[in-house]
Amino acid sequence: MRGKVLASLIALVLATAACSGGTPLAASPGAGKVVIDADMGMLNDDAHALFLLAAAEQIELL
Repeated sequence: MRGKVLASLIALVLATAACSGGTPLAASPGAGKVVIDADMGMLNDDAHALFLLAAAEQIELL
């Protein structure tokens, strides 16, 4: 039981660290340009990525 809790805690810490966005050391001025090649199939993962990119202020969608 204790091992499962410890493993879950470690997984949570690693997932949080992997998903937290750090600040870049040298940010370039202006918006970054992104080209999206999406199939918009059944899984809707492309739509989620498109919404996240559209909400980002540092990115210009092409």
